Amino acid sequence: MDMVGRNHDDKPEQGNTVYLVGSDRISTELHNLSERVNASLLAPLELSYELNDPADLEQVYYRSDHASYAAAGIPVIFYTTGLHSDYHFNSDGVEKILFQKMARIGSLVLATGMRLATSPPRPRATTRVARGPRHGGPLAP
Repeated sequence: MDMVGRNHDDKPEQGNTVYLVGSDRISTELHNLSERVNASLLAPLELSYELNDPADLEQVYYRSDHASYAAAGIPVIFYTTGLHSDYHFNSDGVEKILFQKMARIGSLVLATGMRLATSPPRPRATTRVARGPRHGGPLAP
């Protein structure tokens, strides 16, 4: 999880949205589990895969904390609410955090982790791992 306390571009209509990156890139089982867990919540979040698009200009899949795991073929889900106007500026203060939204995302991540921990076997890698722009090279087996 990173940047889960605000709305993407500070848009109020993003109040129920969380972006998932990577959930379907390596393991359809992990992706499907994630979807089921979210649907089981009392107030499901809107899961967006816009930042997961291989054509996305930000290339989040290849450049965040989860990237080294994904490059090794380990199924990943990266949760974010996207960038906003204060990103990496000192104007980004605690008063701008949407704590209820952040708590709901935390609940989704916890529920997903609990389901993974208590429902063996772990999700299998079902697709080959694409090397990103920084890793170069061919597809890994």
